[in-house]
Amino acid sequence: MSRQNQPDRAAETLRKEVRRVIFLQVLLTFLAAVVFALTRGAADFLAATYGGAIAILLTAYLGFGVLRARGLGSLYINALTRYGLAILGLGLGIAALKLAPLALVATFAVAQLGLLANTQRA
Repeated sequence: MSRQNQPDRAAETLRKEVRRVIFLQVLLTFLAAVVFALTRGAADFLAATYGGAIAILLTAYLGFGVLRARGLGSLYINALTRYGLAILGLGLGIAALKLAPLALVATFAVAQLGLLANTQRA
């Protein structure tokens, strides 16, 4: 295998892993949202879906950032941006959209566990 194909192969492997994690996060978000819908109602279903969507979007952003990273500095910037976007998204959902905080934050955390589970596996 040539040295030129190695980065392409690594990038494709990363893309597959990101897709797998996102699929797991979508599944976890759906399950948590259904539990909230059955136990607390439609408003909590919407809040849970929103919280999971934030986690999923941040995972996609992480994958995109790692693929285009040109050094350690860009990885740090990606991490800081993700934290900022998470705070902004959660705050917007709770304060501006008036979504149920418990369902939103709990499902965000559950979806993030999908990312953590993949990290532990690797």
